[in-house]
Amino acid sequence: MTPNHTQNSVPVDPNRKKLVWKEAATGGLYLGLALVAVMVISYLGRMDATLSWVPGLLNFAALVLFILFYARKVSHYYASTGFYYPQSLAFILKMMLFAGVLAGVGQFILQNYVDPGYYTSVIETTLKESGFKEEDINLTMETGVMRNPIVMALSGAISMLLYGGMIGLVVSAFVKRPPAAPAPKQEPDPSDSNPGNSTSHGND
Repeated sequence: MTPNHTQNSVPVDPNRKKLVWKEAATGGLYLGLALVAVMVISYLGRMDATLSWVPGLLNFAALVLFILFYARKVSHYYASTGFYYPQSLAFILKMMLFAGVLAGVGQFILQNYVDPGYYTSVIETTLKESGFKEEDINLTMETGVMRNPIVMALSGAISMLLYGGMIGLVVSAFVKRPPAAPAPKQEPDPSDSNPGNSTSHGND
């Protein structure tokens, strides 16, 4: 009898690297769209100061949920070889790269086409609170850095790599997994090959 294979024994996929990049792009796309949605919610609720904490909470929740979901999903591709901490963190950073670019483009659209005046005042206020001098703020606004989509996309990617990477440091400790144990070999049933089971016939 041939040994039975359990469902836990997953063969190594030769296209695993492509699958991992695909999951990173897919997860980054959905996470980026979720972050843009949070930006829209923040903009719509800008007049209510009592709800100013909501966008930050939604951002954090979206990051944790998407990172955890897709990192656990990808870990199954490594069932036979193990999904280790560095592999998990590397996948999360790839995902953050895609999400950050999309979020940066969304921020660019909001700042330059939806309500430029509002976002200009927000940027100036943020820079002042960060300790920038008035002349530095004016120089930043005059150079039009915030009106450059490439700069915004890169800024979004860098921000997400840092912020998402810190969350990934924690999440990776929970999604890492050792290699799946090989399926135990099933011994053949002795009764199947026991010659004593055959019966002898008498003389006619």
